[in-house]
Amino acid sequence: MDDQEILVDNENPGSSIISSHGTPTRKNNLYKVVLSSYICPIIIGQTLAYSSGAIPSIQKDPHIECTPSQISWFGSIITIGAAVGSLAAGPACEKFGRKCVMLIGLAFFSIGWMLLCMDISSMETAIIGRLKTGVACGVMSIACPTYIGEVTTADVRGFFGAGFQFMVTVGILMGYLAGRWLVWQHAALFSLSFTALGALLVFSMVPSSPRWLLMRKDRTSARRNLAYIRAQDVSSPLVAKELEEMEESVLLQTQHGNASIREILSTRHLRTPLLIMLGKRKLPFFEDIKLL
Repeated sequence: MDDQEILVDNENPGSSIISSHGTPTRKNNLYKVVLSSYICPIIIGQTLAYSSGAIPSIQKDPHIECTPSQISWFGSIITIGAAVGSLAAGPACEKFGRKCVMLIGLAFFSIGWMLLCMDISSMETAIIGRLKTGVACGVMSIACPTYIGEVTTADVRGFFGAGFQFMVTVGILMGYLAGRWLVWQHAALFSLSFTALGALLVFSMVPSSPRWLLMRKDRTSARRNLAYIRAQDVSSPLVAKELEEMEESVLLQTQHGNASIREILSTRHLRTPLLIMLGKRKLPFFEDIKLL
């Protein structure tokens, strides 16, 4: 994919959209990349909904013995894994790249689902499997939206960003349906099949983020990947212009660095979004669509 060059279809203007940089972007190029990454939030949703159907199935399963304490851990340990995964994902994204971290998250999903499928007599193994999938959820919740925000253009960034949350709810629906009609091991196998599909799509269809490549000072690869996503030739001046603007943004970020907690709390334009976000979490009425 990295060596692939695609020219804009000048004979079909309707097949392109114009980015904020003036760069024509063919819909099927940008959409293909983003939609391929959308398999990740679908798996997150399946993971969140899995325990609702799995717990009653486990309690009815004659091959496994479980205590109320184990059932409680099975349903809740995902949150511990998600906390660990989300904390580790930020530094990992900076060091290894968004695409690589998404693949790591999919690997954790695969391990977790396989643990849930393999040993049908051990509740401890099932709990460890849930922990692994929780870590994957935390990793994906950071890496995937970051990637989408970096590769999309300003005119569609909000749409695709909201699409991530929508795909989580699609995954929740699929998880509920699987739990309704499948026993807990088969429901895990169902989600494992989606994870395998996700690994294939991310590996083959999702190029590394041009912005991250610039942060790693790999300008050649950044230009090639940006040209692919924007459906331009690598020598296009429009791609060169956007790449220069991206480099200026990366340089500015490097010069200023990351804000400390003290700076965030003492600076109004940083403090206000933080307070809004925290307030939103305390107001269930305004909570996101997952409450439905």
